[in-house]
Amino acid sequence: MTANLQNVLSTGTGFAAAGSLMHALVPQAEYLCFYDARRTCLWSSTGSDDLEVDGDVAALPPQVFREARSSGDLLRRTLPSGRRAALLFLQGKERQARGALVLVFGASAGDAPPLLPDQLENVLLPAAQILGEGLRLERKVREEHGRLREAEQELKLVYQVDEKIHGTSRSHASLAELVGQSGRFLGIAYSVLLLPSKRIRISATHSSWKAVNRKVLDKYLIGTLFPKMHGQTSPVIFEVPAVAGSDNIADHGYQTMVCPVTDRLGNVEGILAQLGRVNDEPFRLSHTRFMSHIVRKAEYVIEQSFDAMTGLTNRAGFEAQLSESMQALSDDDDAHQIIYFDLDNVQLVNDTFGHQAGDKVITRFAQILEQHLPGNAVATRLTGDDLAILLAHSTLDDALQLTTEIR
Repeated sequence: MTANLQNVLSTGTGFAAAGSLMHALVPQAEYLCFYDARRTCLWSSTGSDDLEVDGDVAALPPQVFREARSSGDLLRRTLPSGRRAALLFLQGKERQARGALVLVFGASAGDAPPLLPDQLENVLLPAAQILGEGLRLERKVREEHGRLREAEQELKLVYQVDEKIHGTSRSHASLAELVGQSGRFLGIAYSVLLLPSKRIRISATHSSWKAVNRKVLDKYLIGTLFPKMHGQTSPVIFEVPAVAGSDNIADHGYQTMVCPVTDRLGNVEGILAQLGRVNDEPFRLSHTRFMSHIVRKAEYVIEQSFDAMTGLTNRAGFEAQLSESMQALSDDDDAHQIIYFDLDNVQLVNDTFGHQAGDKVITRFAQILEQHLPGNAVATRLTGDDLAILLAHSTLDDALQLTTEIR
């Protein structure tokens, strides 16, 4: 026989209430317990395990739970000790098996339970239906509480990020904070912000992926996934397939969330990618919503730190870079060089050909700087026609050589 329950919870205090009521309805039973469809005991009326009943239920084929869906089914068992057991199978919505209520009777009860199958149904089914609805509501409340806790944690992190971003002028530090905090919140193996046009690469790596070649991952992101983000306005989740025969943890297959980073005109200029969750769980809608907010913050920092016309860092961004670079000096012999450029006659170009022509001169010179920049250099547009380069960990001869090439 199958009791057609709407819902039965797999955990919670509702089982104790349900079991107590059913024990009162069938006092002949010496023991009651609930098992889920995986044949795991969820609750017992004695509060302790009954290894004999556990073993008997565990020995049942899985299809017994799946196939016991038609009215009139009652599974009766004789346990090795001589006790008798009756399994009343429970259903949820859409006739899906949810588990079984097991009633155990003493050996003196004879070859059959004291109550006939139809009596069991008449006694237990109405109560089970009422209790099932109560348990369903209890589960729904717990699920809502879980979602509220997750949303509260998300908002708390967002507020923390806002405070740190608006409380500092150090652009690279702010971006690193965004990358690191978002990766830790989502439990990410490898988080990276890539903006090729601005020479920005900021990453955070979980300890489990420390041995992974991140340059290969970055090349894959820029060469394969970045082109797919053009025209996108929200995060996109990609499935990265496993590589057969590889022992590399990054080749075992994982999800990647790629978030487009746009400029003021809405053009995708980079990506913030979250590769692989450490617990292997898939990304959820709440995660994409969270990352959409993080990317907006990253775009704000970038907008505040870079010159819109040339794409170089602006004065505020350059000062932030100077502050960070000063702390990176290793000893008294280590040094950075600053190269300053003042373009001649830009005002004459403006007066003769218009400001658009003057802007083209400045933009073209910025492109020349970008073409000559080594990996340890950052270029900036300080004001209208004043530009500079920070050449980190270098000598005066290095700076003179670079300056001669650009001139």
